[in-house]
Amino acid sequence: MDMLKIGVIGIGNIGRAHLNCIYNKEVNNLKVTACCDIQEEKLAAVRENYVGIDTFTDYKALITSGKVEAVLIAVPHNLHGEIAICA
Repeated sequence: MDMLKIGVIGIGNIGRAHLNCIYNKEVNNLKVTACCDIQEEKLAAVRENYVGIDTFTDYKALITSGKVEAVLIAVPHNLHGEIAICA
């Protein structure tokens, strides 16, 4: 099976936990290729600590970037629907 390129939207506690699991190859056939958060300091930490991951402050830009084939939504639950529909 080929690697599925995934984007993580939301780099809070849950998003960071998922990012770490996937980045550390604890999940087969997934590769994080992009992350999104509205807080620049969280994205700066991604750029500093993870090699090869593009960062975005706008989830729509991540989704349309061509960098991902799927997204993992890790934002407050009331935002899930809007992001899932866009994806």
